[in-house]
Amino acid sequence: MLKKKYLFIILMVFCQFSFCQDYTKAIEQARFLINAHQNQTRIPGVQVAVSIGDSIIWSEGFGYSDLDTKAPVNSQTKFRIASVSKPSTSMALVRLVQEHKIDLDKQISHYLKDIPEVWREITPRQLASSTSGIRHYNSEDPEYNQVNYPDVTSALERFRNNPLLFEPGTAYQYSSYGWVLLSAVMEKASGQSFFEIMENTWSDLGMLDTTFDYPYQNSDNASKFYIYDKKEGRIEAPQENRSFMYAGGGYLSTTEDLVKAGRAILDKGYIDKEYIDELLSPQQLKTVPKPIIA
Repeated sequence: MLKKKYLFIILMVFCQFSFCQDYTKAIEQARFLINAHQNQTRIPGVQVAVSIGDSIIWSEGFGYSDLDTKAPVNSQTKFRIASVSKPSTSMALVRLVQEHKIDLDKQISHYLKDIPEVWREITPRQLASSTSGIRHYNSEDPEYNQVNYPDVTSALERFRNNPLLFEPGTAYQYSSYGWVLLSAVMEKASGQSFFEIMENTWSDLGMLDTTFDYPYQNSDNASKFYIYDKKEGRIEAPQENRSFMYAGGGYLSTTEDLVKAGRAILDKGYIDKEYIDELLSPQQLKTVPKPIIA
C-alpha cells in the first residue's frame, strides 16, 4: 500500500486535472510517484484505480503478485484490504437498517441472547463507531492466528471474557473486535449467515472480485502476502487464519471493486440518501458526570 503522503500527492495531481477530459499527464505524474515509492520501499506489487463520475479513468497494476513466479499485478489481482473491510461491512449494515431489520440504537441483547452481561446495553451504533468499550487486538492475541472459527459467533470467544475498556458510548477506542460482535448482530437480525449477507452485498454492488480471506484456500487471482524482514527484505508472510476478524479486516478485494463501493455512496443509488447521511454522520459521546469531591 502507498504511504499516506504519496497517496495525498497523487490525489492532488488528479484534482489539478479534474476539470478536463484528458488525464494523461495526471496519470503519468501519479505513475512516476508510485514507481519511485515502490523502488524506495521494495513493495512487491501495487494496484491503483481512479474513478471520475461514472467512469474508471485509470486502472493499473505495478510489480508482482508473486515474487517467485514473477506473476504481474493486474486489475483482477486480489489483495488483503485490512481495515478497509469495515466500510464494506458498513454498506451491508446500512442496508439492513434501511430494511428495518436493525435499529442502530437498540441494545444488542435484543438480537443476541447468549452474551456477557457487560455487553447487553451496547448498541450497533457504538460497535460501528468504536465507542462500545470492546477491546482491539492486543498482546493477549497470537501474532498469527491458527484457530479456525467456522462462524462469526464462535469468533466471539476471542474476547468475550475480557472486561470493557469503558462504559459504552462514553469514549472512543478503535476496535476491530467490535466489528466482529457487530457481524454476529447482523447475522441474527437478518436471519442470514454473515457470509451470505456480505456475498449478496458484493454481488449487488458489482464487486465480483471481492471475497472473504478464507483460511487455507487459494482464491483466484489472489496475491501472495509479504512482510518486511530487516535481514532478508521482503519475505512471504506466515500462514494465518483470519476467521477471527472477518467483518473488521478479513476481506480480499481489488481497487476497482473498492471504487465501485465508493461510487455507490456518492451516487446515492444503492442506499437511500437519509441512510447515507446516517452512515456519514459524526457520533456524539455521552457526557459522563464528574465525581463529587467533598
